[in-house]
Amino acid sequence: MPRRGLSLRIDTAMNNNPKNMSDSGTWNFNNDRRLHVGRSGIRQSSLATSSSFVPHETKIKREDLETIGTLGQGSSGQVEKVVHLPTNTVLALKTVAIAENEDVQKNLFKELLALTRVRCPQVVSFYDAFSNEAHIDMVLEYMDAGSLASPLFHHVPENLLRLMAVSLFRGLSHMHTSHYIHRDIKPANILVNTKGEVKLTDFGVAAELDHTLAQANSWVGTMVYMSPERINGGSYSFAADIWALGLTVMEVAMGRFPLAPTMEDAGSFLDVMDIIVSQEIPRLPDEFSPEFQHFISLCLKKDVAERPMAPTLLEHPWLEGLANVSHEEVSAQIKAGMGL
Repeated sequence: MPRRGLSLRIDTAMNNNPKNMSDSGTWNFNNDRRLHVGRSGIRQSSLATSSSFVPHETKIKREDLETIGTLGQGSSGQVEKVVHLPTNTVLALKTVAIAENEDVQKNLFKELLALTRVRCPQVVSFYDAFSNEAHIDMVLEYMDAGSLASPLFHHVPENLLRLMAVSLFRGLSHMHTSHYIHRDIKPANILVNTKGEVKLTDFGVAAELDHTLAQANSWVGTMVYMSPERINGGSYSFAADIWALGLTVMEVAMGRFPLAPTMEDAGSFLDVMDIIVSQEIPRLPDEFSPEFQHFISLCLKKDVAERPMAPTLLEHPWLEGLANVSHEEVSAQIKAGMGL
């Protein structure tokens, strides 16, 4: 009896994008499951963190990363969702443009690789970096619930925002102790996953990209979260991050940028600069607790000497009762409260 051939039917309603089939012979369905077709047959797998992937220990090669989607794109580059083929682990790959100068690229690459040694549960893990002509590719931990810039995280209830804040200020405290300044804290640089973990990302990257095309292109977006001392061109240190994180927490609470109703034109942008440097900073509305209002007012002290550091803010009455709550417990409560 002649052998019957194998017929494979792909439902176009599920897979209407031909790019979903990769060069390695796999189809991606809904970005979380894969169908592998090979000489040994057909098998299905899930795109989840594999037990064979050991963070900061598994060796990552650029050719082992396969793009399965785009997470974000801006003037400075893009972030792709990739799978590490040997371990079937989902990661994020951030590509940014850099100066076409060999010495600059070598120094940048060296400094970025130093970030792979950072170990902090409140900071997105930086796994590796690859130089690619006028670009650099950075391999990062994948956070599957997006950033605080998403509408999902507008008007976060104060009780949940306390939990997010304690995670973020713990991360900031750890990194400042390790002598890292972020320099670009804003809602888009705070990521969340479906475990309820809230983490700072791009830590130290802004400093390393200071003279690259990426930093030049994102200058305006960064400026509105800058502290007065930075805008004035003076020296600055860890207190600049406290200002930016305080402003970010305030924005997530209010559901809009707190210093202006809109920044769509140049006039409003200049107005924001004037408010930061010269005018009184708006307070949180009375719908929020006095403790929360006081916490934010401390973060936004214009005088650097009056702006507390992260360890001091972690002892503030607004975060009372959270000092001994573990990272896992905080994340579980955020997960339940946000319905992640």
